[in-house]
Amino acid sequence: MKSEYTVLPAFYDILNSDVDYEKYADYLSTFFDVKGSNLLDLGCGTGDLSLIFATRGARVLGLDASFEMLTLAQHKADKKGLDVFYTCQDMTSFTTSRQYDAVISTFDSLNYLKSKTDLDRTFQSVYSELKDGGVFLFDMNSEYKFTHVYKDNSYVLENDGVFCAWENYFDEKNKKCHFYINIFAEEKGKYTRYYEEQTQKMFLLKDIKASLKKCGFTLENVYSDFDKNEITKTTERYYFVARK
Repeated sequence: MKSEYTVLPAFYDILNSDVDYEKYADYLSTFFDVKGSNLLDLGCGTGDLSLIFATRGARVLGLDASFEMLTLAQHKADKKGLDVFYTCQDMTSFTTSRQYDAVISTFDSLNYLKSKTDLDRTFQSVYSELKDGGVFLFDMNSEYKFTHVYKDNSYVLENDGVFCAWENYFDEKNKKCHFYINIFAEEKGKYTRYYEEQTQKMFLLKDIKASLKKCGFTLENVYSDFDKNEITKTTERYYFVARK
């Protein structure tokens, strides 16, 4: 699976400066003993969650298909003196030399998979890398988010000299949302334009559950938020807890 993140990584942290990574880490930490654990961060991006778990005593490996993202993640780890290893691999067919107590995949990384087959392959790869009894914690955007929030809407993000205009087109037939992203960055007194296209796939909840079962997982629960509330018809992001 070729990474679509080539331009955006340089601006990712600025545009996501309001994300509460500590709160997400606190939620994930309720499902496994972090200290001394082997943890795989699948689709780790620029590595913020990886670093948090490393500071909490986990042995962390971060995996992503974007070399640009991983370069930033490694720089952060080196700057903080943290021993986090990063690897550039396709999540549909990855392999490492470890067995993990937990695998996490956050911020709808799995929605970038192209098909149900890719989802099956990814789940199977995760299952193979987990220890018996290990937990797989991941989130995915819901049908409601694709059809009511993304749809054919446009968004604007702005922070610290970076202006991002984000236009969406939802392909109803193929259940894919295409993102057309224009970024204007202030550089030496003028703005430079960068452009990138991305695509996310809408997976039905029943298909995600079926794929987990097919790969051998036991689905323990699906939540709508960090407070572990039940999902509703207007839930925008599903939080899954699956066990090997």
